[in-house]
Amino acid sequence: MMLFFYAVALPLVVCTVVYGLVWLPSPSTGLLVRLDVGLAWGAALATLILVPTDVATTLLGGSPPQLATWWRATYWYGFFVMVLVLPIHMEHTRRGEFSALDRALGAVRYHLVYYCALVGVAAAGILLLLLAGRLEARNILGFCIASSNAYGLIGAIFLMGYGLVAIPRQLWRCADLADQLQRCCHELGALAERCAAANLRLSTTVLTARRASVLFGAHDPLRPCVDTVLALAESTGPGFRPNPAAVAALDDSPELDIFDLADLAALRRRLKTDLKDHEREAALFRAAAERGLRLEASLAARADAASHGPSFATEPGLRGWLQDAAVHFWAYRILAVLAGAASLVVILAETTIPASLPNLSAVSWALGAAGGARFPTAATCMLALAYPCACANYSLYRLGQVAFYRMVPGHTDSYSLCYSALLVSRFASPLAFNFMAAVALPQGRAAGPDVTDTVFYAEFGRLMMQQPLIGWRFTAFAPAALAPYCLVLALGLFKPLARLLQRGGSLQFEDDWEDGSGVAARGRRLLRVEGQNRQNGLPLGLTIDPAINGSGAASRPGPPAPAERAPWWRRLAGGREHDDHGFPSPPPPNLGAVSSGEAARSGAGKDARARLWALVAGRASPAPEAQSLLRGGAGAGSSSSLDLEGSPQVGQAMPRTPAQRDIFSHLEVPGGKGAWKSKYGRSPSG
Repeated sequence: MMLFFYAVALPLVVCTVVYGLVWLPSPSTGLLVRLDVGLAWGAALATLILVPTDVATTLLGGSPPQLATWWRATYWYGFFVMVLVLPIHMEHTRRGEFSALDRALGAVRYHLVYYCALVGVAAAGILLLLLAGRLEARNILGFCIASSNAYGLIGAIFLMGYGLVAIPRQLWRCADLADQLQRCCHELGALAERCAAANLRLSTTVLTARRASVLFGAHDPLRPCVDTVLALAESTGPGFRPNPAAVAALDDSPELDIFDLADLAALRRRLKTDLKDHEREAALFRAAAERGLRLEASLAARADAASHGPSFATEPGLRGWLQDAAVHFWAYRILAVLAGAASLVVILAETTIPASLPNLSAVSWALGAAGGARFPTAATCMLALAYPCACANYSLYRLGQVAFYRMVPGHTDSYSLCYSALLVSRFASPLAFNFMAAVALPQGRAAGPDVTDTVFYAEFGRLMMQQPLIGWRFTAFAPAALAPYCLVLALGLFKPLARLLQRGGSLQFEDDWEDGSGVAARGRRLLRVEGQNRQNGLPLGLTIDPAINGSGAASRPGPPAPAERAPWWRRLAGGREHDDHGFPSPPPPNLGAVSSGEAARSGAGKDARARLWALVAGRASPAPEAQSLLRGGAGAGSSSSLDLEGSPQVGQAMPRTPAQRDIFSHLEVPGGKGAWKSKYGRSPSG
């Protein structure tokens, strides 16, 4: 039996983990994050091979001693990383301190209050049960394990129930290409709005960093930290243009409250978060546009073949017509029916766990009919367990609007990866025990072995089932809530009920959508423009910037096309060079010429600009005129854009410090209002 474990199941889990580490993380994800997440995923997915092995050895009689060792190793490692390692690591990745030690200490302080409160409540509850005589001192460890299992079982039922309904429904909808195109257009319109919000947040943070840079002189002790923040702000690239709404908001804002190291760390943390959000939303928009164009091409090929007949269609069009009209439709409908049948099997088995009810678990019948054959028993159990686990993980992946994390292929940041690994580790063991107790080996149903004869029950289950309230009764009757929950989801009543029970925004998955706000119409317009850009040889995603600014066509260059991804072995190790914070190293400075603006209309204006140049160069303190320029004024007697003729001459190379490049390469004060605007787009000269 262990031959199946080592030769088939274990390599399959390892390949799955490696593929996930290549497919999901962004190129800037560090090797340490990938290693931590990969080990957590491996320990969680090990239940897919330990449960079938445990069930098969129980049915055949006898249990290998190494199986108990594997169970203890995976269970306690998953518990350890879930409680201590992953929470601190995920907080460490998004903090803004400028040294690894400061970020680690900040992450520990952040979770210290939570841990103290959790331990205090747990100790008070255990003490109360001990004084009331409901708990014995020798059962404290079992009570803690049972509490963890009960909490995980509730979350697993919620996640698995959504997947049991959503997966068959999604497969059924995928058969209808027209419906898929309509949903894709709705998704495209919603993503355009989210890209606009992400661009506004990033623009505000970038402009705040640029304005704050002039508050620290060249000899200020905090100047290196300011340069680090500016280098991160400049990593947006030359195609990024600040949102005019952010420019106007900062124009009317009061003085900046950025004075010390803590303020710079908070600004850097916000900048890291906004950069990742903008990158993910843009990637999702490009993926949705690509999918929409592919659906349009498939529908056009089907219509062309239907009008001219198969004999007049070209060979690629005929193949596309056969695939879209026949094979595609029936393949997805058959898969949907099979997934629905599998969901019904799981629901019936979960609702009939108590021994007083009849055994309606089809998997239990199949395992009994296997007749003791080793490989068929293990394979049947593994396939039966894979579907509930896939439903729970599908729900974790699609849970998109709760703001916990974002899983985007190729653009998932370190925080989201650690959060997903934490949740997978959290629900792996409760799902495994629930499967053995409900689906595979229900207790007291036949003369043969049941869940109480497994190695997992001997190691952990016996301690859990002896506890009051959260013992066997809770494990047997809590999954019965899966049937009404799935019925509510199937009838579409989950969203209205969530609105009634929650005052704020309701819990919503990415599969939920409504087409009553004109979002789909906007998505169709954007998809049409993207199709025209594709025909003109332009990359996808150019409509994001015009969508933000309210125009309907890509009239000016948008963000640059994403670079070609590195090979998988490079992406597994980090992909490209990055700093110790997980972000790409800043590009070398581009020392171009300073382009002159409109000449100053008075000597006072030139004098104010000369004072500003001296301020940025670190040779003077902020004068009142320079402060008025930084706050939005154009200087005395001047209403034109920021002019540099009073300082370096036209054609002279720009200074080399990031703050000077920031002020004189990227910013201007148009129209006398002092609104800082980006000035990318002109190639440097001189």
